[in-house]
Amino acid sequence: MHQFPLQTSRIGLLIGILAMLGSLVVTTTTHAQGTSGAFPDPISTRELERYCDMLQMRDQQRQGIGLFHDKSLEDFRALRDGPIEEYLKEHGARTGFTLSTQVDEKQIEKSIRNRQELMDRIASQDNRLFDRTQDVLTDDQMTRLRRVRQARERARYSAGLSRMMMFNSPGAQVDLSEFIVDLKLPSSTFKIVDPIVEQYERNLTSELRELYKKASTIQLDLSRKMRALGFGQGGERPGGREGREQRLEAIQTAFSELNTNLRAISSDVSELNKRTTSQLAHLMDDTQARDLRLRYYDRAFPTLPTSKGEAGRRFRELEQMSELSDDQKQQIDSIETNFLRTIDGLIEQMVTLREKSPDNVFEIRFDSVEEDEPDENARKMENLRDQRTALIDRTVTDINLVLGQELSSRLDTRVAVGDVDGEGGELMEAVFVTAVSDSGGVGGGGAFLQSITIDSGALSLLTGDEAE
Repeated sequence: MHQFPLQTSRIGLLIGILAMLGSLVVTTTTHAQGTSGAFPDPISTRELERYCDMLQMRDQQRQGIGLFHDKSLEDFRALRDGPIEEYLKEHGARTGFTLSTQVDEKQIEKSIRNRQELMDRIASQDNRLFDRTQDVLTDDQMTRLRRVRQARERARYSAGLSRMMMFNSPGAQVDLSEFIVDLKLPSSTFKIVDPIVEQYERNLTSELRELYKKASTIQLDLSRKMRALGFGQGGERPGGREGREQRLEAIQTAFSELNTNLRAISSDVSELNKRTTSQLAHLMDDTQARDLRLRYYDRAFPTLPTSKGEAGRRFRELEQMSELSDDQKQQIDSIETNFLRTIDGLIEQMVTLREKSPDNVFEIRFDSVEEDEPDENARKMENLRDQRTALIDRTVTDINLVLGQELSSRLDTRVAVGDVDGEGGELMEAVFVTAVSDSGGVGGGGAFLQSITIDSGALSLLTGDEAE
């Protein structure tokens, strides 16, 4: 966990949220079909295609389930316009997490209960679609349908967990089975890896179910812990500076205990993904293994630069250029081989460094802190990033030298108008740091932070004056 400390007063409050910008974007856009990210979306056409791929369905079979899917979308629309809309009006789209000690536990319990009822109804609609699909499936496909149901179950849990990303490692958001389908493995390789993937899917579904359950009740658990310590409902609220300090320290301790439990489950999921990625990669050829690892790294470590950058775009376009001589093709192949070997090594080193960081992305500290110098790992990471940039620049120069001015200009044009999917830059870390003191507050005036609310990925801060 990176820390971005600020010097504050004796009752200084440092809230450091190291979140992945991409994760916040997913929270506010991917799950936004009328539910403000509070609930999973219905099974989309793209997701249905993925499930059909998992079942290895023929074109005629795929056409046969179109009407079933349309009916499922209609059912979800009715649920969204009715019960889900009522839930959002009463409870809002926020995660329901606040650091305030003055909360209504009955309202929280009602929100949790109502939300779970709606999640169960969405699950029932999904299962009705799968039940209808059985009419066009073969016996072998019927056997695989259980895994499709599990995949959708994981998608529902992940949609809920994405609303609580501040409690999660991005590594816990990975589902390797999605990558396996996209890799289009040859039949001989698929038969070897598929039993491993099947066991992985069972384990992952179980782990995500437990993680979702724990994360869904964290607000209620925190409130109960605080009440047991004499704060909040039924408890005598201390006043003055000493009282505020006692309350902040109690919140820190209670939240730390809850977050530790979530971290343990999240770390188990991350370790499962890491272990299975390594196991599967050893059963694939070099190209397939590299593709799998990079897909995993890109999802599990979204702030790391895992793409091949400008060099990767050039290599891809060069595969389509017929103007190259045999000698130029050989030289380009040699440059690409050396480039891939080197950049793979750099990425592996960056991943190793990142794995040394704690497996959570949220930290609360109620103490005065001093400004620290970047640690050794941070300096090493920066050096590796610089090496990657230099490697890409050097490779682009080497390519241009082989091609000459005319072909280089043609390549520039192709790259400029080409699709850069997957070869853009990397996601950058979004750091939210707020320091509030009893003497000056954020903008002066003596306010102190009492409440944090995450609402569809946006961070809201509520000061003590506003929370009274």
